[in-house]
Amino acid sequence: MSPGNNRVEELPKTVGPTASNTPIRAKLSAKTSMSNESKGDSAGDYWGRNGLGQAILDALTASGKNLDALTIDDLAPMDHFHGGGKDSTVGLARLAGLTPGLRILDVGGGLGGPARTLAVEFGCHVTVVDLTESYVQAASELTARLGLADRVTHQVGNALELPFEDGNFGVVWTQNSGMNIADKERLYKGFFRVLQSGGLLALGEPMAGPVQPPIFPLMWAVDAATSFLRTPDEMRDMIEDAGFRARAWDDVTSQGGLPNNTGPTVGIQDIVMGDAMADIADQLNHGELDFEVDRRTIIPEEPLKLLGTFKVPVRLHSQVEVDVEVRMERGEE
Repeated sequence: MSPGNNRVEELPKTVGPTASNTPIRAKLSAKTSMSNESKGDSAGDYWGRNGLGQAILDALTASGKNLDALTIDDLAPMDHFHGGGKDSTVGLARLAGLTPGLRILDVGGGLGGPARTLAVEFGCHVTVVDLTESYVQAASELTARLGLADRVTHQVGNALELPFEDGNFGVVWTQNSGMNIADKERLYKGFFRVLQSGGLLALGEPMAGPVQPPIFPLMWAVDAATSFLRTPDEMRDMIEDAGFRARAWDDVTSQGGLPNNTGPTVGIQDIVMGDAMADIADQLNHGELDFEVDRRTIIPEEPLKLLGTFKVPVRLHSQVEVDVEVRMERGEE
């Protein structure tokens, strides 16, 4: 892509990970621990309690597990708060192409199952933020029990007010956590802010299906007051408006993980979004400009969609700004 005559490769057709038939033996329902924006009947009085970590350890002991030799697979039936369990986590990680050493922010990470999986099986360093203090405390205890405290950390935080500096992470990760947040535009702009230039957003998210409205209760909400599903097209527009560009978009509804009562009203999408501004900066820097462009100096006057022609202001310093025309075209298959 060069100024004025740019080509964008066709978004590759992605093939989702093979579905697993492993049953989820323990499931937590109606998780709403990303933001206190909505006050629904969240994970409930049972899960929002002190001593949760010890309760989990007691249950593992009762099932015959050796607490001194626990593995992420021992915890997997109860620490992945999404349909499909650990298999869904691994599938999304593969779709995103995660590599060892990446710094990942897991937003709404609950008891930390996905984070520990990314640390053990993909070699990543993960920071988990969750609104529910009892989840964070229990997650920290479980992570320490598995000897992963040097690779996975947990802290209380609000998804709409992420307590991190700009450009702090290589990947923002979230699974089945945004359904309870109405202000998704603010959510995704916050994700973009904390990403490094060229970083990725990886999310697995239930979305509105072709038949509406859904039948309540759902796994994450007892009624419509705390469920804010959007269609895939609406989600794509909102995420791209925040500064991202689609890398992979995979409908994994058929792989299971939803209760039978959802029918065609809810679908699950695995999504990997890249940094559109970094793409533009990289291509501009390989063009004919006589100055270096940093991704954070690009200030589009309108949201950049996948295709089209855009006037892109580039701020050289506080008093100098130039306009570069960028045309995004679909590449030949």
